[in-house]
Amino acid sequence: MTLGGDQPSGKVLHVDLILLREDITSDAREALYEEAAALTVLSGVLNVGAIEGEGASDFDLAFFFVLDSLASLEAFGTDQRYVRFLHGGLARALRSFGGADVQLSAGFERPRAYGACLALAATPQTYDWQVSDALSSWCASGESCMAGLAVGERQRYRGVGIMFASGPVPRPASGFEGFGLDFISGRCRVPS
Repeated sequence: MTLGGDQPSGKVLHVDLILLREDITSDAREALYEEAAALTVLSGVLNVGAIEGEGASDFDLAFFFVLDSLASLEAFGTDQRYVRFLHGGLARALRSFGGADVQLSAGFERPRAYGACLALAATPQTYDWQVSDALSSWCASGESCMAGLAVGERQRYRGVGIMFASGPVPRPASGFEGFGLDFISGRCRVPS
């Protein structure tokens, strides 16, 4: 996968990265997952999933939403059901939050048992091709991956990739010098 040379797929990936409070129960986590899964009914939403952080993860949960277009992203972000998800149980459960919207440069990949999400922050002097090359290199090391560059201007992350695998995905040891990197890896869940 070469992000820099690929044409955008038209699909958009929205990611919510969550660091939970220490007192959140497994029942409360399950309720968050069910609230996110219920958003599959929103217009333009192609897939919803979650990665449950393990090991050297920077976050406890990553919810990902694959949307069919940029137009659907705007409708999704302002839909009252998504707003209730953010301002309801999620807001009460979190210590920290990060998010990103990226234009996928390749088609949506089917989730597997494990997943990892890599979010790259960079200085304004960093070129898009540098972000694309770093994500492409990481994606080439896995079984299945989707990635892209940020859309919109006021984003914390310049690019995001989600890798799916049949076993745990380790935190990358190199290849991201000069970038800020947030990472989560663990079991992947998608609504049935």
